[in-house]
Amino acid sequence: MEQKHGAKAWSNRQKALLKEGRVEELKESLKPHLEPEETEDQHAPVRSCLCYLDNRPGQFDYLIGSL
Repeated sequence: MEQKHGAKAWSNRQKALLKEGRVEELKESLKPHLEPEETEDQHAPVRSCLCYLDNRPGQFDYLIGSL
């Protein structure tokens, strides 16, 4: 149960970073979890997330004003 709570806290922290427009900090926190290059894209959610964020520069700035 402890590990599940830790994972939920980590996930909530990542969501907070995104909501606060701290995309670069979010990306840095995801990098240690990046899958090996040989992992197929369909099995690489962290890589997909980083790609999604990289391909949308500036698109998360609007969240700052809505807090």
